[in-house]
Amino acid sequence: AAAAAGADWVKFQSWRAETLPPDYPPADVEYYRRAQLSDEAHHHLIQACRANQVKFLTTCFDKGRVEFLASLGLSTIKIASPDLSSHTMIRMLRQHFEHLIVSTGMAHDEEVFQTAELLAGTGFTLMHCVSLYPTPPERVNLARLDWLRQFTPSVGFSDHTLGVAAGKLAIARGAAYLEKHF
Repeated sequence: AAAAAGADWVKFQSWRAETLPPDYPPADVEYYRRAQLSDEAHHHLIQACRANQVKFLTTCFDKGRVEFLASLGLSTIKIASPDLSSHTMIRMLRQHFEHLIVSTGMAHDEEVFQTAELLAGTGFTLMHCVSLYPTPPERVNLARLDWLRQFTPSVGFSDHTLGVAAGKLAIARGAAYLEKHF
């Protein structure tokens, strides 16, 4: 469906439920257990992406998945906003991937500063994100893209709004990446 809609990438999520902290949002271990992708599923999804002429992307949720994800031959990886301050994992990812896409939705400004400093001199994108599902239009705050641009010229928007208007406005404001949840 993403390929048919014109997407360049399709993003999945990679974790092992048993290695996530017990309070990881939304703190529902059984949800994570049911939804985790097996190694085999990762390979299947990569092939499905190739067959549909879109790139495979995934979010790494725990340090235990870094080596496996690196073995898939990916050059880009995503980091979820609750992990923006997981500097140990970010250092590991930085060693294995050319480009890191980092969501900032659940991060404080100081955490964004620290992570941008850690990633200085590497290829990275900071994604503006409002962690409300769905995000009301009055809470989108696309001016945040300008604030993020002080750390990297590559900024994007993780759009949790209904419809496509906010995404179009983010692109008009200079977002290099647009993530749309569906």
